[in-house]
Order: sequence, then C-alpha cells, then structure tokens
Amino acid sequence: MEYCASDNTTTLDAGTWSSYNWSNGETSQVIEASEGTYTVTVTNSNDCTGTDEVTVIENANAEPIISGELEYCASDNTTTLDAGTWSSYKWSNGENLTSH
Repeated sequence: MEYCASDNTTTLDAGTWSSYNWSNGETSQVIEASEGTYTVTVTNSNDCTGTDEVTVIENANAEPIISGELEYCASDNTTTLDAGTWSSYKWSNGENLTSH
C-alpha cells in the first residue's frame, strides 16, 4: 500500500467483521495510516479470528522545476516552458501538456 507524502496518510479497511484489533491500538474497521507496518486481527460472528499484515510506504512528492524563456517580447505573444519528465501534468491554466 502506497501514498504520496502530500496526502499525509492513507486509509486501511479490514472488511466487515464483528470486531477488529489493529497493531496501533485502533478497534475500528477503517483506520488512517502513515508509513509503517500494520497488523489487524479480526473476529467473525462465530468467534473465529484471522490476521493480516500490510506495509504502508510513503512516496516522496514530485518536485518539478519549470525551465524555459521566462521573459519574452510582447511581439512573440508566447514562450515555451518545460516542467521536466513526469507521468502527468496540469498547468495552472488547465493544460496538461509536457511543455506549455
């Protein structure tokens, strides 16, 4: 299970059971988790138990650097800016191109 650092946490859901006992002391079906390993023991209506474990990894946030001609002549109307190589882009004007 992975999440981006900017999200701060991710949600873990153990499914629908009668009771829950998480390694961090929580006793609800769904918990908020940060980086680390979590174990949950669940109990069903027949008082049978089961255990599962998951490791949560926090991925670093992307840190783009915009390059290009940051100044241009009014007669040129535009300039090209480049944000580097990433899997997706969303510029402040709503465009999603590699270069803007």
